[in-house]
Amino acid sequence: MSDRRILPLYPPSRRSPRRYDDRNSPLPYRGPTFREDTGEYIALVEIDWDAGTEYYSFVSVRSASVDYLPYVVSISPIRREVSFTGGFSVGECTVNLVNSATGQDRYFSKKLASVSIRGRKLRVKLVNLSEGYSAAMNIFEGKITGWQISSGQLSIQTRDSRFDEIFQSLLSQNVPLINKFNFTGLPLYGTGGLGTTPPVLAPIVMGRMFDPLASPSSLYGYLVPCFLVDTAATPGNAFVYVIGCRPLTSQLNTPVFYRYGQIVAGTFTTAAYNGTTYAVVTFATEQRSADRGNELEITAWMNGITETDSGSAVPILEPVRMLEYLLDTYTSLTTATDFDTTLQATAKTASTNQGYATEQQTPSGYGSAAFGGTIYSMETTWREVIEKFCQSFAFQLFSTRDGDLATFVDTDDAVAADFVIDDESDILKNSLVIRSNDDVCSVLDFHFLEVPEILRSGEHGEYVFCPSYRIPGEKTRIGDYDVRKNLTLPFCRNAHAATEVVRVFSDYYSTKSQWIEFDLPIRWYRYIDLNKFLDITHWQGISAAGGYASVIARITGLDIHVQPSSAHVHVTTFKKA
Repeated sequence: MSDRRILPLYPPSRRSPRRYDDRNSPLPYRGPTFREDTGEYIALVEIDWDAGTEYYSFVSVRSASVDYLPYVVSISPIRREVSFTGGFSVGECTVNLVNSATGQDRYFSKKLASVSIRGRKLRVKLVNLSEGYSAAMNIFEGKITGWQISSGQLSIQTRDSRFDEIFQSLLSQNVPLINKFNFTGLPLYGTGGLGTTPPVLAPIVMGRMFDPLASPSSLYGYLVPCFLVDTAATPGNAFVYVIGCRPLTSQLNTPVFYRYGQIVAGTFTTAAYNGTTYAVVTFATEQRSADRGNELEITAWMNGITETDSGSAVPILEPVRMLEYLLDTYTSLTTATDFDTTLQATAKTASTNQGYATEQQTPSGYGSAAFGGTIYSMETTWREVIEKFCQSFAFQLFSTRDGDLATFVDTDDAVAADFVIDDESDILKNSLVIRSNDDVCSVLDFHFLEVPEILRSGEHGEYVFCPSYRIPGEKTRIGDYDVRKNLTLPFCRNAHAATEVVRVFSDYYSTKSQWIEFDLPIRWYRYIDLNKFLDITHWQGISAAGGYASVIARITGLDIHVQPSSAHVHVTTFKKA
């Protein structure tokens, strides 16, 4: 047995239990040394009906203020995971409740006859009975998407409540549009034989688009489309073009404007339309050419959004903060309450240490900060934006055990374990599985800096292409032949930063990496979470001695099983090469 000292649990309080009105109080973190939990865990289900919340469980449970009715038959495993490629999973859960039983005559049939249940919130909680209901952990919260009554049971299907509202919705539902409603002076399309602006998202300009070390034709900079919105303004400012949906900054470089690819003088300023202040450039004369109606006449090299919307401030350069800012500003999320601020701070530090927000403006430097992009497509969803961020910088946005959003930035640095897991006292018998990494390659062909459709040319295409990155030793290990994969980094706009990102991605495709899965007692759910690092030891591991000794692996998936007869947590981890 392990010789690690196991500290005893604090004994249950002899005082009167806390009222269940405090059930949302956070569970005090005691650390892994308290994992020998002697309490009995049970799952609770709460549904917000029209007349108020009702409470259910597998057995009858009573608190000082709430009775949990014994109507729960089963709860499906709740899957939480992160993806290396930028995607994220939508949490789903199915709950089966008793509809007809002794003393209960078609309870839910009668409720559904007059109540619409779709869209209502359902929560699944886990509570240690020895600690009281104020310590209940929220392991799932979702909106009901469907139901079925059959064989005396009500089956309810739910999905994570945030994803439909935030991640599947279009940016055009939240970000100002360039259309006739917001801009009454918007020219009609085709007037006088000149093309003009169709309805489009007012551009979101992020980061620093301009590279002072590059020539004016370099794609290491990033042209921002400018859209004509007003041809009837006061004299001297007769033609107004929107550059961005928010005021932009001239810090770090002076904006450069182009008319059909040639530098042109314009006045960089702000203007208010329909209660919104935009970054604009104005011209005293007509800039459109009658014989070039299908081309965008004005583009710019610009700096992006600042924290204060000030022209004298430095743009936000760190990518984790930029994504946080966009969600905080243009969705219903609030940074202070919906994000895990501690994990966000850790992610920003890791991103900065990787050089993703570094300004190097000397001739011997690498150029401008690594992050940047412009979003203006009407069809863009928040999910697409999040995935492009994650793809570009090898990080993941995920939901924590407590239901907060957080970002994990992966690096190629050595890490310390958050917990120690071993087969003698933690891993359930015969549950360990070690799998090879089957999605492998020897060469990563990577592309960065996505060029908007409206700015593409046959010469440059959609992305800047970089030399291939060869993963050291992989060709020999695969079988002395090359397996190639493509990697796109749409918001990464610096070759040196792109190389750092690809080095992180290379571990995901190495033959020496491993997947390790195992089961832990349900009590472990109170400690572990996605993107935590485990120090795993097991007699049937892979090492020269025949077993693992201090193998560090990151948690990438959790399956929470709460059925009383088989409650446990199935853990999926990834061990880098």
